[in-house]
Amino acid sequence: MNTKKTVTLALLSAIAIASRYALSAFPNFKPVLAIVVIAGVAFSWQGGVLVGSVTMLLSNFIFGQGPHTPYQMFAMALVGFLAGIVFKKVPVKIYTLAIFGGLATMLIYAPIMNFYSMTMMSKEISLRRFLLFEMSGLPFDIPHAIASVIFLGVLGVPLLKIIKVSL
Repeated sequence: MNTKKTVTLALLSAIAIASRYALSAFPNFKPVLAIVVIAGVAFSWQGGVLVGSVTMLLSNFIFGQGPHTPYQMFAMALVGFLAGIVFKKVPVKIYTLAIFGGLATMLIYAPIMNFYSMTMMSKEISLRRFLLFEMSGLPFDIPHAIASVIFLGVLGVPLLKIIKVSL
């Protein structure tokens, strides 16, 4: 990996961290997942994994480290990984990015974090209990998905063009 790519990946992670902090007054409405998807699309799965995991690790120095941190790192890394894999086959358009962001939030990130919540708050681990945690997480997960769709719809393609020109 060359220096330009390394610096761009570090910058994407820094932007995600800064945006998470800047928008902390708006719970679950942050562009972090969108930036991880953009990193996965621009730099393949390796870039998505790197930006996703590093962003969550470093931003939790501000928001607080805890047993949730590895789950967040894994969930965001998985989103970045899948973005890198999916967008090798799927054309990069505003609507494909937005749809992927919404689905990734609701089907990847949210279930992993809801599983974490279940394991930390309940002695019983079962499908029924997990589904209850999924339902109780909807008020948090839906705004997160909406934010991912909006940020990818607005910033996705222009940011990818800027990255392509800078490399």
